Amino acid sequence: MKPDAFSLEQAIMECWQVCDDLKEEMDRQVLAKYYQMKFEKLWNIFEELTHDRYFNPATRKTPTPNPFNDETSSS
Repeated sequence: MKPDAFSLEQAIMECWQVCDDLKEEMDRQVLAKYYQMKFEKLWNIFEELTHDRYFNPATRKTPTPNPFNDETSSS
């Protein structure tokens, strides 16, 4: 299944759990390996979405400002 914005969001939310997991009594090396795998999954989803140009302007729901727009500069 190809990743989409929802799978990216889910992977981000899974990685946010690191803060709660650090409070638990767990082996630090096991926890480090666990999160290494989670962050690799997150990065792979992100890479695939950017490779497929998922975030191009045609797919964005909200406009983004253009910092190079000459209309706002004074002459």
